Amino acid sequence: MMQKSIKTIKEKRSSKRRVEMLFRKMVGCRFKSYEDMEHWFHRALDEKFPDLSISDCDGINAEIDMGMTEVDYSADCTFGEKLFGMAYADFTISYILDNEKKMYVTAVDWS
Repeated sequence: MMQKSIKTIKEKRSSKRRVEMLFRKMVGCRFKSYEDMEHWFHRALDEKFPDLSISDCDGINAEIDMGMTEVDYSADCTFGEKLFGMAYADFTISYILDNEKKMYVTAVDWS
């Protein structure tokens, strides 16, 4: 029984590290939509994450559009609950819009 729980912990750490490597790889990529970002993660990961969700961070993005603040746009993201040894595997994607209105990723971090 002890051996199984150690293996499970190692697997969670390994999966989390793989995702963090993808976070770094995503920086500099351009996407047309949040759906494209979700597809990118699904293609890059062997595991299926049915609860993966990437959506607009309405508040700050509206302020950016109105010229009230000058920071990168943000997307609220999650892989779901109880993954990678975390209660909520939430993360944030920061991006700027290029001249073609594509999202150029500047950072990806756990929330």
